[in-house]
Amino acid sequence: MTKEVFFLNKILKPIVATYILSIIIHIWNFNYLRFSEVIFVILILCILYGLKKGYFKLVFKINDLPPLLLFFSSIILFAFNHFNKEYLLNIYFSAYMFLIYFIFKNILNYFNYKFICKIILFSIFLSACFGIIGWILIQINIENIFATNYNYPIAIGKSARATGLFSTPSMLAIHIIICLLILISFNKKNNKLYHGYKLVFFISLFLTFSKSVIIFLAI
Repeated sequence: MTKEVFFLNKILKPIVATYILSIIIHIWNFNYLRFSEVIFVILILCILYGLKKGYFKLVFKINDLPPLLLFFSSIILFAFNHFNKEYLLNIYFSAYMFLIYFIFKNILNYFNYKFICKIILFSIFLSACFGIIGWILIQINIENIFATNYNYPIAIGKSARATGLFSTPSMLAIHIIICLLILISFNKKNNKLYHGYKLVFFISLFLTFSKSVIIFLAI
């Protein structure tokens, strides 16, 4: 095994998988800093090491400019507002979003996209399962972090909405919708795992009682 192959498969690949899995953990943060962002910093350091050693390459193309415009516009907005510190969060957010896009676009040159999709599916599947468990626990009067009580006009049993490891039911719903679209694109209808994932996603999506379900129906 060459050093490049070792770096890609034994170092970079596990960190990429860990980062994707960590994205679902939204309920805990320290001064708005989430666990996933710590892992992302480790991922960047790993990539910088790979760049230095020649194991990894970042390619910037002309079609990467539009996603970068959000970052530039946030800097302009910061300057126009007399460098008000309140606008620094916009710069941080836009830079973070561009780096996610740019790094993962380049990572797909090294790893099969199905590997990324499967990790995404598994991570949201975990959160969907936690959402279902959380909703059931509330029905038997056990408060928990995986579902939240809501005075909501639509409810089954006690008024509760599944959140999984996300901060809101809508965030869980939107991520499940994305995963359902990924799952459908695999088109493995004879696979038991396919049907198991789909069943859990549909149940959890329903228990979010989110208006985002309309988006999925429209698609």
